[in-house]
Amino acid sequence: MTDYNDSIELNGYQQPNKHESILVDELGEVFDCLPETRLEAKLGFERCVGCSGYPVRVMFRAYLASYFLNMRNTNSLIRRLQEDLTLREICGFSVSELLPHRRTFNRFADRLIPHQDLIDWCIDEVLNRLHKALPEFGNMVVIDATDIHSHSDCDRQPVSDEEAGFAIKESVSRGKKKWTWGYRLFLLADARYELPMGMSIKPGNIQEANEMMPLLRTTKEKLPWFNPSIVIADKGYDNQKNFVGIVSEFDAEPIIKVKREVPLSGSPARPICPAKLPLVYWGLDKDKGLRYRCPEKVGRATCPVPEKCPLKMIYIYPVHDYRRFGYRMRRDTEEWDEIYSHRTAIERVNSRLKEQRRIDSHCFRGLGKLEFHCRLAVLSLLAGALAKAERQWLDEIRVCTRKVS
Repeated sequence: MTDYNDSIELNGYQQPNKHESILVDELGEVFDCLPETRLEAKLGFERCVGCSGYPVRVMFRAYLASYFLNMRNTNSLIRRLQEDLTLREICGFSVSELLPHRRTFNRFADRLIPHQDLIDWCIDEVLNRLHKALPEFGNMVVIDATDIHSHSDCDRQPVSDEEAGFAIKESVSRGKKKWTWGYRLFLLADARYELPMGMSIKPGNIQEANEMMPLLRTTKEKLPWFNPSIVIADKGYDNQKNFVGIVSEFDAEPIIKVKREVPLSGSPARPICPAKLPLVYWGLDKDKGLRYRCPEKVGRATCPVPEKCPLKMIYIYPVHDYRRFGYRMRRDTEEWDEIYSHRTAIERVNSRLKEQRRIDSHCFRGLGKLEFHCRLAVLSLLAGALAKAERQWLDEIRVCTRKVS
């Protein structure tokens, strides 16, 4: 083993230094966590990729390494393989053979894209092992979406990516709206360990609230043990169907911020406003529910805080209005606020995928290619977490960057 600043020239290549060797050891642990047998059975065991012939397992490991090591593109991967003999060896390439050309990696990706169910299977197997290794994994989950740009110019006609759409993001701090041409990655993540458990890619113009229940149902179909007790989301998912679906299908507590939050007490049959005055029943709307009005607005009472209270008319679903009154937990409590504070876990997951697993660094157009790109990023993140979880390094599970000693 060489010293820290030393390197050995071998056949025109450099032997990696101590820090690089540690990094490759971590990558080896990730590869050991991957269930690759089904992938090989589907695409073949033989050396059938590229003119020289490269095994499927070797190509898949090298391609996944570019995500784990946060390389910007395929050219960066090839350069690293040329310079790092240990990385070549752990991926499965012989030191004496020629490395695949960039077009060979691109053809391998094109060959794998129609079989993304195999990558999903790998992700599910890693999640099953994480469930066994981590206590209460999947008990408290959080859902949110993040924008993924398309490698196309929406101003040029015809548009090269017809499946993309405009995603709008409103900045709370600056009060401005940001437009992104591309797609949205919807993620379901464990709020405690900050690890993704389910995902879906949609065009950017898809409404967030409509994607919550399909994502929860799909995750349940793939992972039979998935049975969350708490589901957290921001006000973008404020939809009565989401509240009812979470309670009725999962018997879980919906911790979802509402868009226009007016805290009420009492019950759906006798709601009480923030000024502690009973609201006045004002008829029934078949679609929206029971209609109530502010007692001060209809001349039934004098409100002590008329200028501060935004309440004029509200609609409450009879019997079960989980949106306003909660399920097992009332909305206007410290416990509710404390649980909702865990929503920021999904922001950190999105940040790690973008900054450490190269989701923002791509040249893809089209929904299928973006799905392939995001699945590999998620798989590399989960496999790295599993390698630490099975060693009981629970404090290191959420760490994506390597520490500098």
